[in-house]
Amino acid sequence: RTAQGGTSITTSVYENTTVSKGGSIWRREFRDRESETKRNMFHDPFFVDLEEGGVRDHNQLNAHVKNVLDSAKILSDGVLAGLRKFYEEFMQTSFSTLVGLLRSTLTAARAPHLVLGDDFKRPKLLNFVSWTLEFHRHHHMAAVQQAREAKEPSPVMDIASIQGAIDLDMLQFISARLRDYGKGANIHASHLVIVLRALSQQVKTIALVMDSKDADTRTCAEILTQNIVKDDVMAHLAWVMKNFKTTAHDPRVLSYSVEVFHYMLRLMAAIVEQKGPKLEFRVERSHGARMSRVSTTATREIASLADARVIENLFHLLEKYKRQSAALTSMLVKLIYQIIRVQPTNIVVFFELSYFVRMFRISSDPLLRDKKLGHQYQEMVSLLQYILRQFFKCAEINGCVFVELLFRKIVHENPREALLESHTSEFQAILDNYEDEDYKARILDRIAAGETLEAMRSRQRAALDGNLPWTSEEDSVLRERYAMYADHPLCAELLAAELPEESHRTARQVKKRLVELGLVAAPGVGGRGGQAGGAANDRQEVESNADDSQPDFPPALSKKRLMEGDEGGAQVGGSQDSEVTAAKKLRAESLSQRTDEETLEMDLERLLDAAMDGEGDTFMDTAQEGQAAGSGGEQPAMDLELELEAMLEEGGTGSGSQQTGTPAQPATPGAASDAPRAAA
Repeated sequence: RTAQGGTSITTSVYENTTVSKGGSIWRREFRDRESETKRNMFHDPFFVDLEEGGVRDHNQLNAHVKNVLDSAKILSDGVLAGLRKFYEEFMQTSFSTLVGLLRSTLTAARAPHLVLGDDFKRPKLLNFVSWTLEFHRHHHMAAVQQAREAKEPSPVMDIASIQGAIDLDMLQFISARLRDYGKGANIHASHLVIVLRALSQQVKTIALVMDSKDADTRTCAEILTQNIVKDDVMAHLAWVMKNFKTTAHDPRVLSYSVEVFHYMLRLMAAIVEQKGPKLEFRVERSHGARMSRVSTTATREIASLADARVIENLFHLLEKYKRQSAALTSMLVKLIYQIIRVQPTNIVVFFELSYFVRMFRISSDPLLRDKKLGHQYQEMVSLLQYILRQFFKCAEINGCVFVELLFRKIVHENPREALLESHTSEFQAILDNYEDEDYKARILDRIAAGETLEAMRSRQRAALDGNLPWTSEEDSVLRERYAMYADHPLCAELLAAELPEESHRTARQVKKRLVELGLVAAPGVGGRGGQAGGAANDRQEVESNADDSQPDFPPALSKKRLMEGDEGGAQVGGSQDSEVTAAKKLRAESLSQRTDEETLEMDLERLLDAAMDGEGDTFMDTAQEGQAAGSGGEQPAMDLELELEAMLEEGGTGSGSQQTGTPAQPATPGAASDAPRAAA
């Protein structure tokens, strides 16, 4: 604040411009309270921002920081030559060591009580690294130009001097800051500009190293590129371009993201050209404490940008073609064209009246038709012509595409109300006169049947909430398919897969419906989970009732008798005792019969196990056995079929004698185990 009560804003040590604003304007445009979590880096009085080089091109997009001054005019040629010599010696001797020391200091755990300005230290380091990398790159290009003029071999770029700025530790440091200030902080604009600026200088330097004629130097560039992709930088850039807000965020965030994405695509394409078209890059994506490893290609990364929000933001940046440089305009046009070509249906995003009005304004600019200055905008004009040409090609097939201009293609629907998982089928239907099968089945056929759009959205919400009423068709599918999957441990999941896809049924909903249909008993009722237990459930029921002394009455009958109490006197009590005795006898006979059947099944299992164990001895272990087998001699083995018939007859006799009142002695495990020995 000046002595006159105004406010002085100095963005550079060489700039003397003073800006005086009133209190209301100051609070609206430059509000930076200490309680705010996202403090503006450029409002720090101790932060000197960069103004020269590639920074100037991006600063032109921000009306608050663009600068028309040229600081080089203030310094004499002798001062500039001295500064250049100092930085050349500094780069060769101390730069990597200093950057490594600063990075290790800032990477260490922070104290809980941070002093004011500590959160600005990392961006200051990244700003210093950005300027140094750009200086080293321009110094190398000047040396290459001198060698060309002298007709000498071009020198190899010195990457040892800048090792601290492009090594794996610094790549991981910058990618972590991109994650923190991007998705982690929901776009911390001022810090993210510095991070993207440093990342842009790294990628540009690696691209220059990739063009080196030295094989070892070029290999280093390939390794660095693979590590940048591995840190999932491309996905974070795509997230920034999707969630960028033109009315709230710094436009340099979007311009730097486009520049970095463009150079990364070039580096990936250069590696694929050398290694082969089937090459894929490994990516490590962190999800909280978990990490997953996937593979990606340049085409997949471009496909990830096929989002209406990305197209809207890129076209907004394209409208600023007068402010931005020709190189940035070319990158932007190429990226939009790649997004359109990766999926033919993406062109439909531009079939809106708002886009056509903006394209008309751009094409009506006399600057684009200027003979001298209009040459740098020819790529942009070609892109607009391509979009219009595709629109009229679609109009030849689908005359309703003119009506489609009135409807926005960027509709941020609630996912709970979205009728389509993606807009691909809708866009394809527009291109082929609404003949897309998926779109017809999901939308057009239901509208033709009389269902309104609001009814379809209500049905979608009910399906996601699990409140969608079950139809007779779904119930018939459950009844028909339940017997097939009843014994499978994933029975509910398999039945859910058999149901129509639009119902969105889950395994839990299927289980609940099976109980309602009576196909499965409710959990905890009768000690059984359903009818699909077979012999296993019967065996569990026998074992659970073996020591049960309570009468096996139906629940309603037991409750009725308890309510009657002693009203019937001794006669009723006697009849109850007789019923209890009869029920006990019947239950004992049934239990004995089930026990005999279970014992018979166990004996058969032991008999089969013994037969299987005996097969190991029949493989001609000795010469005598082999000779006997070759001569047709009989082997001392038991007749398995006869033993099975004997066991079955014994079981039938036991059950028959039990029914006539003669108690049958159940076969003991010892007798069953001795049967194979006796037969042998």
